[in-house]
This record gives sequence, C-alpha cells and structure tokens, in this order.
Amino acid sequence: MNTILERNSLIEFDREDGQYEVMRVLYIDQSLDALVWIVVQQSDGLKNPQHLPSLTKYSDVIKHLREQWTTSRKLLHDIHLAQPIHDADLTDAQKQILERNWQIVESIVNQSPAIYIDRKLRGKLIQVACETHQRTKATVYRLLRLFWIGGQSKYALIPKLDKSGANGVERIRQQKSPKRGRPSRLTKYTETPSSPNVTPEIKVILEKIGQEYYEKARLSLTKAFEEGEKKYFKASEKTLQDGTKKAILLPEHLRPTFAQFRYWYGKTIRKNIERVIKAREGEIEHNLRFRVLNGESTSMAFGPGSVFQVDATIPAIHLVSRKNRRHLVGKPVLYVVIDVFSRMIVGFWVGLEGPSWAGAIQAMMHMVEDKVEYCKKMGIEIFPHEWASHHIPDEIIADRGEFEGYDSSFLVNLGIKISNTAPYRADWKGIIERHFGIVDTRIVNWLDGAVRLNRKGTKDQRLEAKYTLDEFRKILTTHFLEYNVANEIEAYPRDADMMRDGVRPIPCELWEWGLENRSGRLRTVDASHLRMMLLPRDEASVTRKGVRFNGLFYTCDQIEVENWRTKVESQKMPRLTIAYDKWSTSYIYVRHPHTEEYMFCQEIERPDWSNDASWAEIELERELDRVARDESAPAKRARQFDFEQIRDQVIASGKEETLATLTTDSNRKRIQGIQANRAEEKSDEREKATERVVPKPKKPEKLTQKKEKELFDGELTTFLATLVPPEED
Repeated sequence: MNTILERNSLIEFDREDGQYEVMRVLYIDQSLDALVWIVVQQSDGLKNPQHLPSLTKYSDVIKHLREQWTTSRKLLHDIHLAQPIHDADLTDAQKQILERNWQIVESIVNQSPAIYIDRKLRGKLIQVACETHQRTKATVYRLLRLFWIGGQSKYALIPKLDKSGANGVERIRQQKSPKRGRPSRLTKYTETPSSPNVTPEIKVILEKIGQEYYEKARLSLTKAFEEGEKKYFKASEKTLQDGTKKAILLPEHLRPTFAQFRYWYGKTIRKNIERVIKAREGEIEHNLRFRVLNGESTSMAFGPGSVFQVDATIPAIHLVSRKNRRHLVGKPVLYVVIDVFSRMIVGFWVGLEGPSWAGAIQAMMHMVEDKVEYCKKMGIEIFPHEWASHHIPDEIIADRGEFEGYDSSFLVNLGIKISNTAPYRADWKGIIERHFGIVDTRIVNWLDGAVRLNRKGTKDQRLEAKYTLDEFRKILTTHFLEYNVANEIEAYPRDADMMRDGVRPIPCELWEWGLENRSGRLRTVDASHLRMMLLPRDEASVTRKGVRFNGLFYTCDQIEVENWRTKVESQKMPRLTIAYDKWSTSYIYVRHPHTEEYMFCQEIERPDWSNDASWAEIELERELDRVARDESAPAKRARQFDFEQIRDQVIASGKEETLATLTTDSNRKRIQGIQANRAEEKSDEREKATERVVPKPKKPEKLTQKKEKELFDGELTTFLATLVPPEED
C-alpha cells in the first residue's frame, strides 16, 4: 500500500453505512502533523458544492491507510483533475471569462495557507474580492470550490460554455411572444408586420408539408412550400369563371415564410436523412446508391460466437408423408444457422412451416443442442470435435420475416443482440445465402422429387417424391457434417495470425483455432429451458382422457398425482396455458394454474395417437380425411335419398291404409281392446318367426298305380336274387 501523500492526492474512504467519500489533499504540514482536505465526491456521484476545506491529523490519515487498507485507499487515477488546454484551443469568450475568474481566485489563494481553516481570514478576503470584482459571495465560493476540487489549477476555472445554453434544445415561442430574429427590411422601413413566430402547431404543419410534398410527391422545397401554403394557410377559396377554385391565402403576418419552412423542416431532414432519402428515392434506390458500405461479412465477427446468421429457403424438392407415403406434402422449408467467423453450420431445421418465427425457433433450439446426442438419435456416430457447437452468440442477424414483429425478448434478455435485415438486402447475409446454393448443387438436385427444368411431355416431378421429412433431415445432417469437417472455403479472408499458425479455411479448424485465439464469445444455456421459453403458446382443457389440445391428449406424473382427470367430473377446471412444439406432437409443456411452473407432459398412447408426427403432418392427414369425406359425400347422399324415398312410401302407405280401415268404434272401446289386440299380434309374430327359423316338413310324394308296380317289381327282383346261389366256375 502506497502511503506517501502529496498535495492534490485523492483518497477514497468506505463508510460504515455502505457509502463512500473521495477527498482531495489541499495542504500538508508534517511538522505540525496537519493535513487539509476537501470532499470531492460522495456516493451519489455528484460533487457537493457546500463542502469547504477541513483540518485533520496527517498521522491519523497515514495510519488509517496502512491499517484499514480494506476500507481506505489512495486513488492513482484522478478523474477530477482539471486537464491543461492550450490557449489556441480556447475561444475568445472562454479566454476572457477564464482571466476574470482567475483574478478573483488569485487574490485569495495566494495568501497565507491559513485561509484553508481560518474562517474569519477567508471571509475578509472573499468580501474584498466581491467588492473589487463586483461579484456575489456565492459566485466567489463556487469558483474557490472549482479551484480546489480541480487540483488547485487555473485550468479548473475554464468555463464549460459547450454545456450551457441548453445546447440542442429547440426554443419555440408562443404566438403572443415578441417576434424573434432580425426584422425584415419591409418591417424596418414600413413597420409592416412580419411573419409570425413558429409555434409548436406551426412547426407540426411545416413538417407535414415537407412529408407530403417534398418526400411523397417528390417536389422541390420551393414548390412543396407553395403547395403546402394553399392547403394549410388559406383563408378561403374563390371560384373562377371557368369553375376552378383558387385559394385565398392568409395575410403574410399570419403565415410562415419559406425561410422558416426551410429552417425548421431542414432540421427534420438532418435528423432523419436516411428516412427522407428512402421516401423520395425508394428503398431499393437508397440501398444501391446511398447506403454505407461496411466491407466483407466476416469482418463483423471477432471469433466463434460473435455473430450468427439465420435464414430460410425452400429447397426445390417434394417430399412424402411419414404416416402415408402415398400422400405428397410438397416442398419443405430449410432453416440454417451459421457462425460468421468459422462458417460452421451450428444449427438447422427442416419443416413444412413457411419462413416464420415458428420455424426459426426450431433452428435456435437445434443451435444449443448437443450435436453428438442429436446425431446418435439419428443413427449417426460422430466425435465431439466434428460438431462442437451448442452455444448462443453475441448477435444474431436474421430476416425481417423471421424475427421482426415477434416476441424475441427472451433472446434479448439472454444478452443476444437481434439485428433484422432490410428488404432486398440479401447481401447482409451473404455467407448463408451462398451456402443455400451449395445445398442445392451438392444434395437436392440429385434426389428423387427434385424440381429441375420442366420440359413438355416429361413426367410430373412431384410424382417422383420418395423421401419423408425425417429422411431429408438425415440426408442434410450428413451434408452439414461433411461441410463442417472437410469443406475448404474458397476466398476465406485469413488474417496474419491464421496464416502464421497454418490454419486451413475449414469450418472445424477455424472454430477450434478461434476458441484458442479468439475466445470469450461463446456462452451456453440450458437447452430444455430455451426450448420451453421459445415455443409458441396456446390454451388446452382438462378432460377425463387427459389434457386435451388440438384433438390429442397428454398427461404427466404430477397431473396423475393431483388427480386432475377425476376432479374434472365434479368441478370445473380452468383452461390451461401450454407451450407446444409445432414439429412434434409427442409432448407439450403445461403451465400449472397454481405454481405457474411448466410441466413436461407426454401424449397418451391411444389407437389414434400421433406417434410423434409434426402438427403439420397431423393437419395434413386430417385435411386428407376431410377431402375423402367430401369426395364420397355425393354417393352417400344419393343412397341416403333412395332410403328416404322408401321410408316416405312406407309412411304414406301405412297412414293411408290405417285411415281406410278405421271403424266407428268409440275411442274408449278402442283403448280397452289394446291388451287383447297385443296378445293376438304377439301370436302372429311368433308364428312368423317359427316359419323363418324351422323349415316346414316335406309332404310325402303321392304314388300312382304305375309307380307302385315299378317299385314292387324292383323290390321282388332284388329279393329273388338273394335266393339263387352263384354258379361255380
């Protein structure tokens, strides 16, 4: 601990109440064991103008610094010391005020050191200075404090004119205030009233004129002001002989001049020059002619994890449904996340959702996933260094379609800066755009179902589709692995350090080299927590079959322990907030209505369960079922019409025959005969049932005389044959 104190030294003390003070040493006399200091700064960070120099023992301060070194220290960096400024860098006004201030202070501080602690002597000298220089005591005390706090230097008295006068604050007067500015020549010589002050209301009108006629109508400033006067500063309208209307303007002293319009709207142009250029020239023209060129994309990234780029494309290939390969599902959407520094593919996803936030978050979740475990689930064995990324970056550059207008605040809260590119600015994501071309050239164009150049008479290429979403993901996984491990990037801007270390421009090598030499950017988060926070929200209901969401049912251990499915029979359960994965129907996160924590719930296996399909596939199957029902509906309706006709005929016939056989019997007599009629009807029904079940016996065949004789002769011949023995050989 350096315990040597000099004049103007700064000492910081920590007080018992948790606050602190910074003191400046003004005077030291070791022979008298005396030290004079003044408070420079306190915990509130502001200089206290009420403090004056005070006396203490020099030995006590030294002892405190040596023994209580945890609560007191000598500051080596003096941020309060007034910095010398060359006279050439001072304005004439600053020089004049500085000399005047110094004359006031010099007449006091050059006296005996007793002025630091002798209040009477200091008061007399201040009174003389006030009378000599015609200044108040408050002004003299303020200058003395500036002098002492600033290091007892003349430079501490330099006026801060750049911080006075409300610099940058517009001063707009009301209409009733005196006219600002130099009077015009006409007013000077004829006393004719000039234009009014620009009030807040007039300022708004002038800005409207600029936006309507200069920016949108693309008129010149002069013409824009003329058209604006006719619209906003007219007293009345006059109809001419030809039927046209002419605007009668307000008197000149009631409407602003072109100079005022040019001044006030000119300030708007200077503040929003980019917006004005885009409004007049168009977005595309601005980007082509007026935008700032920032160089190559890689220069934005210091190391791995500095900047990730995210983008989506639609590969030119048709896929089939996993649940039924006869069903075509169309083209997928590919999302890719790439590290700008190393060009490594750090995350991707393939699905059926159009380019949107819902698809982008899937790539975000894959970005932080352990790639070794991910590949293992797909039946691919890799080493950790072959796909080592599972981190979040400092910044993500994405398309406006993915992140603009959606709630990406959770990513921002993680310390990730989200930058959205402007329309027609694919060059801002040039690295990832180029990689989409590599995917098409090396993979997609060689697969069945790929959309190539169609020629007249060729087979519809959609019918050649062979692969499901899962199979296409696995194909792309092998491609990205090959790209990360073995692809040498052409024209990669290697710096001198890379050249010296012999780093080849291969994503994995650049990643590893960056971690060793450009580390400090990568951060990790809990993948499951990130997934749950990024998933979209919806509502679900509790039923006896489980938590019902979009026609499927889910449950978890906590739901079963708390017996939700039974309680719903006796009490009304509130609708639940859930988070769901659009790419997997096998699970959802259910928010507990009391603890407000999310529970991981899995789908209940039923005969019609989804088997971990995506919601898009489920909806496709449901849509196909609806189409099939619609196709069969005409035939079903035709048969239904046939049956309705038969039924109507029976109804009409029965009604007609019943009405024809009614007698004149009274209603009472008809009702009394119900039991007897019922017994008779049951007997008839039984006979009919017996006839249907037990077949009637066949009647014996009636024999004629001729038939009887034939049967008798036949039987007699058979009997006689049994009586005659056979002849011996």
